[in-house]
Amino acid sequence: MADAEIRALAPQPRRLFNNAVRNLRRDYLAGDTLKLSGYETLWRVRIGRRRIIFSLNLPDRDITILRVARREVAYDNLEDLLRDEPPRQR
Repeated sequence: MADAEIRALAPQPRRLFNNAVRNLRRDYLAGDTLKLSGYETLWRVRIGRRRIIFSLNLPDRDITILRVARREVAYDNLEDLLRDEPPRQR
């Protein structure tokens, strides 16, 4: 789902998204990052009105971006995101 959301971004928000992802690769707590309460592995990064919802496997520091959306809809159906998340490669 996140792939389509990223492709749909206008150029300026896409640049902000790319910068945020680069920062996450260096430090998963970079920027305005917050662990979502009630979820073991879900975190979010705030970029203006948009949110990047990602899954973080701390032992491996493996980040999977699940959603990029405006705040108004970013937190809708989070359980569906977790269910649809691809299995991690070992």
